[in-house]
Amino acid sequence: MDRNDVPLEEVAKLYGVVVHPEEARRFYRRQAWLLIAVVWVPVLLFLMLTGFILIVQAFA
Repeated sequence: MDRNDVPLEEVAKLYGVVVHPEEARRFYRRQAWLLIAVVWVPVLLFLMLTGFILIVQAFA
């Protein structure tokens, strides 16, 4: 198990903080959206731009 795979509840327990399941769910949901925004948006934009350039060159 990677150190990044440690559940939020376990980390909170180490520091003596109580984390409610709903709070943890919200945290992971926010993490998922950040991952989508940071990784997938640039990748999709790059692919769209590349496809557009290839199509333009095909008809030039």
